[in-house]
Amino acid sequence: QHQRAAVDLSAAGGELTSLAGDVTSLVDSDALRGEDGRIDLDQLEALEEPTQRARDNIEQTLEVAASVRSPWLVGLLQDRIADLEERLTDVQPSTDLAADVVEVLPGLLGADGPRNYLLLLLTPSEARELGGISGSWAEIGVDDGQIALTDRGRSDDLVDWTVRLDESYPASYRESLPGPNPQNYASTPDMAVATRGTEELYRAARDKEIDGVITLDTDALAGVIQLTGPITVPGYPFQVTPDNARQFLLYDQYDVFPDRDERADYLNALIDETFRELTTGALPRPQAVLTTLGPLVEQDRIRMLTFDDDENELFTRLGLDGRLEVAEGSDVVGVFHSNTGQNKLDAYLERTVDYDVELDWESQTVSSTLTVDLTSTASSAGKPGIVLANREGYPSGTNSANLFVLTPLEVDAVRVNGQEQPTWVVQDEGDLNRRGVPVVIPAGRSVTVEFLLSGPLDLEEGYRLAVLHQPLVVDDQLSVAVVDTDGVTWTEQADEDAIAAEAGPRTVTRTSDLLFLANE
Repeated sequence: QHQRAAVDLSAAGGELTSLAGDVTSLVDSDALRGEDGRIDLDQLEALEEPTQRARDNIEQTLEVAASVRSPWLVGLLQDRIADLEERLTDVQPSTDLAADVVEVLPGLLGADGPRNYLLLLLTPSEARELGGISGSWAEIGVDDGQIALTDRGRSDDLVDWTVRLDESYPASYRESLPGPNPQNYASTPDMAVATRGTEELYRAARDKEIDGVITLDTDALAGVIQLTGPITVPGYPFQVTPDNARQFLLYDQYDVFPDRDERADYLNALIDETFRELTTGALPRPQAVLTTLGPLVEQDRIRMLTFDDDENELFTRLGLDGRLEVAEGSDVVGVFHSNTGQNKLDAYLERTVDYDVELDWESQTVSSTLTVDLTSTASSAGKPGIVLANREGYPSGTNSANLFVLTPLEVDAVRVNGQEQPTWVVQDEGDLNRRGVPVVIPAGRSVTVEFLLSGPLDLEEGYRLAVLHQPLVVDDQLSVAVVDTDGVTWTEQADEDAIAAEAGPRTVTRTSDLLFLANE
């Protein structure tokens, strides 16, 4: 009986893997493409049955394959079953994801009633914890698959002095005063906090309900322009193209439009024209969107959350959620800074991070030194005041910021350029300690900040380290060295979900979990 089942399984394997391939092809079909800003929900919902059927069949077949394994099967059948399991296991994640997308997407696109999303455009040249200030915003309405730009503006339009966030929000977010300073909507490393705060503040400022928040930084907007092609704003003699979009958005716009109001008017018009190009004619194919924007999602430059648990679970699987969640028992390297000079000098800032760790297996404790070198590549002249000036009175080209770390450990001391400093920021961020100091980086100079850390940590199954990512103009360079009190070096284990293990510094482009084990 087992042998007959094995033969049947082997014969069915090709059909199932072919079906899974058909499902992923369906999800890249015209049903998800749409035209003139509208996605046909009837076509989309017609995909639900075949995607769910493929998921169920793969799951059931894997269960049967596991049940018929037997040492009595001849070698050829054993090999065929093993091959079948391998092929189905390979396609199962993409099939599951396709089924989830088809199930959840209609609701996001207004199948159950109109939806309203707030898009925040973040500018990392003036850093905030989620990436950058939210200088511009757009309201996107979706109803029965029709996508429309319903409103847009700049942060000044959202100023509200009446609302004060309650103590359910982290103290650091409350103290950034995002009501009267809506450019600080992204002044938190946690997208869940930013989404909840933005909904409350936007409702107070505009008397409008929103169903979710999307954040895009300048790299992501440049990615969208990769999909639309060149954008011409009527009345202006130049184009923003896929080749120059990043350069223009991060640097050149301030030279072209030194006047703040004129620059804001142009950016609003650029948003209008980009959206019009995006929703005129056929929408980009899903595969083109994934190829262009997928890497930017991995780099935390595009995020989205709503107020629906099923939708947010899908965003987590897609890497869009941006929530601050750290596995229990992990150490954490979370280095963030927030520009206090109200300038664009973070476009010229480079950070290198060295984390030197000593583990005490017997006491299950950690002692570590986190060293952050901040180097300015800016000059003190040659750019408009919006780029170089400093509202705190420092010389032109001086970058001033609050630098802080998130860690489960205690901060025993902080040194700036070798001189011990009091920890100016002493707060909690969920289960993590938030500790930091103000830093001042003159044009063309470097500043070194050291955080001396210690505390208990569970080392029974190895040393786990969560590396948190602040998406900046220039990504961090990180080096980690781990030894124990016996002088044994612990080595990073390669993992597909981790930053690749390699000697020397690596570029941190996304939040990642690392595992270190003692060398034998």
